Amino acid sequence: MTKLLPPYRWLSTTLTTFTSQRIKWLKEHRGNGFGKKLWEFAWNRVVADSRTIGLDGAVAMQEKYKGLGFRESFYSYRYKAHSSSIKEKAASILSDKINIKSGKEVEFEALLTFDTKHVGAPRSKFLLLMLKREDGDSAVALNDQGQITGFTILRKSMDGYRFAQFYADSYDIAQQLFIHLASKVDGNVFIDTPVVEGREDDLHKTFRMDRCGENMRMYQIGTTQQDFCKLPMQNIYGVIWEFG
Repeated sequence: MTKLLPPYRWLSTTLTTFTSQRIKWLKEHRGNGFGKKLWEFAWNRVVADSRTIGLDGAVAMQEKYKGLGFRESFYSYRYKAHSSSIKEKAASILSDKINIKSGKEVEFEALLTFDTKHVGAPRSKFLLLMLKREDGDSAVALNDQGQITGFTILRKSMDGYRFAQFYADSYDIAQQLFIHLASKVDGNVFIDTPVVEGREDDLHKTFRMDRCGENMRMYQIGTTQQDFCKLPMQNIYGVIWEFG
């Protein structure tokens, strides 16, 4: 049996969904088939359980994934801007009309329900870990009745700060959540934005962010899982690689 050598980022699961996180190997361990063995182990495990497998496929790999039975859900483009330019633009947009709290201050079950609505499956362990990250921060928008109307997380990355999941019931809410977290950091801010037909307003347009990457969200649907292609895309402003 091939022994898997560190460093690598392991694989995350929920009861109904299996998703590979981005995996990186030291150069001296590349080309030895370790990644293939890890993929085969994960693949055999989830196929046996009839689970859904999801991934973000780079442009060069999409045809290969289609050959494995994955089907397209949506494109996402990566955008970046320095926090200083975001703060400059935010001065004319910032509003105190939207009640924003940290995710740690909101009832977890309510947050999980809101997250599940935009992902397609519950991922409680993953969400809890994201909220507890010491290198990240979260923001939740609440209406007058205390109901959640928006949620996002900003975490530290190797090259700056990266928004994770980003959902909002309106674009005004999305803007305020974006400003709330991006204004707290100093450095490049990244967001992976799904391409949504008919959506005129988007954060990368308002804050003049530069496009710097592209992926395709793809799924192989298991027998016990709903259709992931039917998500409320109009309300999803950011997606995350490690989606639970």
